Amino acid sequence: MSEISQAYGAVSVPLSVAALAGVALSLFYQAQQTRIMRDERDRAVHREMVYLAIEDPKLAACWEPPDSPMTFDRYRQLMYVNLIMGRWNAAYRLGDIDEATLRSLLAQHFRGEIGRLHWAQARTGWLSINVGGRTGRSAEFAKIAEESYRSAIAVGPAVAANDYFR
Repeated sequence: MSEISQAYGAVSVPLSVAALAGVALSLFYQAQQTRIMRDERDRAVHREMVYLAIEDPKLAACWEPPDSPMTFDRYRQLMYVNLIMGRWNAAYRLGDIDEATLRSLLAQHFRGEIGRLHWAQARTGWLSINVGGRTGRSAEFAKIAEESYRSAIAVGPAVAANDYFR
């Protein structure tokens, strides 16, 4: 009997360690999923607020003013571009797009007047908020966006918004 109990004891220790590791892994995964869901909830609320401001100049005036005077239509375009950039940032952070894809998207984006205007006005905020001492994927995103913007500027003038469609 004592030999049987010792054999079970020797087998039960690795099983207990494996079970404990499984519980720890499950808790880690749940915490990560909770963070992702909270982040998406916050982004959904932000998007809804931006959509309301895009439709109503009185609500748009509740946000920070543009760096220079502009028409409400231009302000709406810049707010929309900020949503686009936020989406790409989230996709990059979550691993839905890789660095090469992000660089390709940004290269095309910064060919245009509105994309460049947005980054020229918003880059300080993006860089200080996302880079400011952090080394995560959001910081990488902001650095890649800045590099892409500078490369686009070096290539030449942007395609004017009026020339996009004929």
